[in-house]
Parts: sequence; C-alpha cells; structure tokens
Amino acid sequence: MWETFRRLFQEQSKQLQFLQDLKSSPTWVGGCPDLEELQSIVNTLIAEFATVGPRIDTELVDDTNVLIQQISNLISIDQGYRSRDQNSSMRRLSWITVRSGT
Repeated sequence: MWETFRRLFQEQSKQLQFLQDLKSSPTWVGGCPDLEELQSIVNTLIAEFATVGPRIDTELVDDTNVLIQQISNLISIDQGYRSRDQNSSMRRLSWITVRSGT
C-alpha cells in the first residue's frame, strides 16, 4: 500500500512542477496584485508537500514493519498455545494407553 502512496506522491510532485514559475503561467496569475507574494506562498506549499515523500519512506514503512512484526508475534504466540494443547493431548493419550495396557 505504501508503494501506491509513494507513486501517487511522485506523480503529484511532477504535476506541481509548473507552479515553480508562476510568471510563465499567465492563466494562473492573471490579475494578481502581488505576484511575488503569491510565488512565495506557492513555493512554501510545494516545499511542505515535498516533505510527504520522506515521511512515506520513513513513517509509513516503519509503521508497516512494526505491524508485520506484531502479526508475526501473534502467530508465534498462537503456535505456542497450539503446541501446549497438543502436548496436553499427547499426555492424556499416553496416560490412557499406559492405563489400558496394564
């Protein structure tokens, strides 16, 4: 799932590249009284958006690894319970076999 998020982020980042230079896009800035302020706001937002990629790589991947480890631990615990139950059954079967043999 995080690979999907990473690809989506990369595609969105490419689509935002044209906003880096708003002066070349009169459609977007038509009638803007303060183009420098608008460019500054856009650049700040693009820089903030750019932090999402590393967060996908670190936080989301780390969280996924933690969840996988927790699932593995639960499976191990379940196997332990099953083994204990099986040992208990074997003990009963051995006891019945020994008792019936005497």
